Formats: sequence, structure tokens, C-alpha cells
Amino acid sequence: MAVDGPAWVGLAGAFRPASEPGAVELVSMWTAPEHRRRGVATALVWAVLAWSAEVAATSVGLWVTRGAEAAIGFYRTLGFTPTGDFQPLPSDACKDELRMVRSGPTRGGSTVGGGSSRL
Repeated sequence: MAVDGPAWVGLAGAFRPASEPGAVELVSMWTAPEHRRRGVATALVWAVLAWSAEVAATSVGLWVTRGAEAAIGFYRTLGFTPTGDFQPLPSDACKDELRMVRSGPTRGGSTVGGGSSRL
């Protein structure tokens, strides 16, 4: 999580799928609207990448809503690439999610220690 004083301003989750031992899934990415474009999301993703390196993951994957160009562009800047896979968005089957993966070594950039970031 990322905090600004007493307020939570960002959140990211990650887990290791039992079906893919070398993989990590980035889930539940969120940044408070008033804190977007201030480095919060980048710090959260780098924290997930640092953790994935600690658990010896060989890839980090995520699903992002197709058409969310700002989010897709953001993930591209951090080394994620589209796989071509799509699935229905769980919360709205009329929309699709695009699969993106970052393969290879997962450590890099600045990391956030302790699982949280203070702004």
C-alpha cells in the first residue's frame, strides 16, 4: 500500500499461482485519483517486482481492461507486453481484459521496502 499521512492513496496485490510456479500475478492495482501521475503506481509496481525477484519468479503477469490506453501505456513503460490473450472483464462481461506479461529478471528500478510507500 502507499500512504500519504494517514490516508491510503494506492494499493497493489500480488500472488504466486499454484498452477505456474515461476509466475507472479499483479492484481488489485489502484491509485487514488488525486495521487495519479505522481509516481505512486510506479512505486507500487516496483514493490511487486522486487518481491517477485525475492521469490525467484521468472515472470509477472496482469490483466488490464482493453481500451484503458493510459493503463496499458503505463504498464508498457515498466516492461510489460501484451500477450494477445483476452478474457471477459469479471465485473462487466461486455468488456474484455488484455493479458500483459513482464518476463525475465524481475528486479530493477527503484523498489519500495516493507510493502508500503510513504509519500
